[in-house]
Amino acid sequence: MSFPAEQSHYCRKDNPNRKYLSADLNIKNMSELYLDKCKEDGKKPVKENVYRSVFNTEFNLELGSPKTDTCNTCDKLKVSIEAETNQRKRRSSEVKLELHHRKAKSGYDSLKADQEIAKENSNVSVINF
Repeated sequence: MSFPAEQSHYCRKDNPNRKYLSADLNIKNMSELYLDKCKEDGKKPVKENVYRSVFNTEFNLELGSPKTDTCNTCDKLKVSIEAETNQRKRRSSEVKLELHHRKAKSGYDSLKADQEIAKENSNVSVINF
């Protein structure tokens, strides 16, 4: 859980709880980092095969980026929220994320309304980028 993970922005409906780890990671090097952390904390680590088994069965994680684009603002704010220990700063990031989601929804709603107008009126075209 100490590795930053991102949620797919556009394919949440397919698997809403799946998160994605950096493509630079693999279970072998994650296990080695885990061993280092256990030594640092004076804890007894589990063997790599146990680490691998827990990773594969207990977490809904995938290595590499999601198959569709993600929103950089959402990703940045989510990581900030998860990593922040100061409640005030954390709450500020949560508010920013909520505002960002509301603006995005407003934009999508506006696009849908414009598309409906264009369907009804052949003199109207909608361009989105």
